[in-house]
Amino acid sequence: MSQAHFSALVMAGVRPGGDALARAGGVPTKAFLPIAGTPMLLRVLRTLASAEQVEHVAVVGLDAPTIAAEPSVAEIAAAGEIEFLPGAATPSRSLLSVVDAHPERLPLLVTTADHPLLSPATVDLFCARALAGGGDFAVGLARAADVRRAFPSARRTWLRFRDGDYCSCNLFALLAPRARNVPAAWVRVEAQRKRPWRLIAELGPITLARFALGLLDLEAALALASRKIGADARAVFLPDPNVAVDVDRPEDVALAESILRGSSRP
Repeated sequence: MSQAHFSALVMAGVRPGGDALARAGGVPTKAFLPIAGTPMLLRVLRTLASAEQVEHVAVVGLDAPTIAAEPSVAEIAAAGEIEFLPGAATPSRSLLSVVDAHPERLPLLVTTADHPLLSPATVDLFCARALAGGGDFAVGLARAADVRRAFPSARRTWLRFRDGDYCSCNLFALLAPRARNVPAAWVRVEAQRKRPWRLIAELGPITLARFALGLLDLEAALALASRKIGADARAVFLPDPNVAVDVDRPEDVALAESILRGSSRP
């Protein structure tokens, strides 16, 4: 895996109304929240810079005043090696705008700024498996059994299917032009979140019912989603349970810090 293949995009936008963790930490955005003394975004950028599969990195969603508020990030922005792009109203619109403006950046690795435990080895493994798996779009998943074994008391959000439970890893790969259909569909779903009847029409009542009743296995769910969206979606399973830990709650901060302080990572 010595040759770089991917551009990378880090989603770092501030949601309307701000973020409770950012307010509690006294930072303008959750991306700047320090974990074991280092802002989360800085950890993610260091990881991507060390990954063999990544050759270009951009951050989307931070405006100039916000960047200036964190000296370490402002220094990176001034150096010009990492691109900082303006965000749109929602994460899905931000991603769609980048894909539309820069189609040449496919294959595109997408991750989030609240991913302080992400490692270069996991990034390279995900990219390699996403490419090898074919398809238009890949999503990284950890098996719930691995995550529960590593963190038995941690509260995570599980994706429940007939063949088992999985945890999102906040790693996505847009591999081919049809992958644009994924953020486009996400935009439509976000727009309909206050109109559940429209959401049901978008996804299909039978599909929703089968998912709610636990009658879909993961492969069948991906096949149905692929047909509905118009892009071939595949799952990439990742063995490191740390990749399933993003930081959304105070207990996530404590968990991430305990893991980092037990390792040699800065």
